[in-house]
Amino acid sequence: MRHGRYFAAPDVARFCAVDLKTVHAWAKKGSLVHEKSAGGQLRFRRTDLVAFLREHGFPLPRALTRERPKILGIGALGEPLLEALRGSAELHQVASPVKALVGLRELLPDALVIGATLGFSRAVLVREIAATEPRLVQACMGTLPAEALSLRDAGAAVVGLEGDEPAFVRALREVLGQPADA
Repeated sequence: MRHGRYFAAPDVARFCAVDLKTVHAWAKKGSLVHEKSAGGQLRFRRTDLVAFLREHGFPLPRALTRERPKILGIGALGEPLLEALRGSAELHQVASPVKALVGLRELLPDALVIGATLGFSRAVLVREIAATEPRLVQACMGTLPAEALSLRDAGAAVVGLEGDEPAFVRALREVLGQPADA
């Protein structure tokens, strides 16, 4: 029983083959990250579910793996990366970080992919977005290993080096719960 981009507690119970009370207990304990709807119902983001299921040894259900995740691209992304992302996700692109921040609430993306030419430090942007949306998956390609490390230190969940787009996309797909070969 999907609610927009979120899954409901009965979905999680079905995915894990447990009673609904168990899902509520996991949420109450804090082991299963959740949000509450205006009516107080538990809601779960795709990426939080993927992380929970993997951490606890549950298989990923087809409801998660067959759905194309939403990715919001910010700034300039190279053509090889764009092509790879388009093949595995519903990709939306914006040129400016301001438009991206506005788009976060409208689009509810599963991940952000931050391009290179923003006119300021991407590490600062990653840090600011992580402070606002701490559970949002952020991904960046670095031009040098030192830059990639600074992006990871700032809070990017997936970091790669330009020229190795396939490895970057595989890592992003893994975090989003997609099959490696799709």
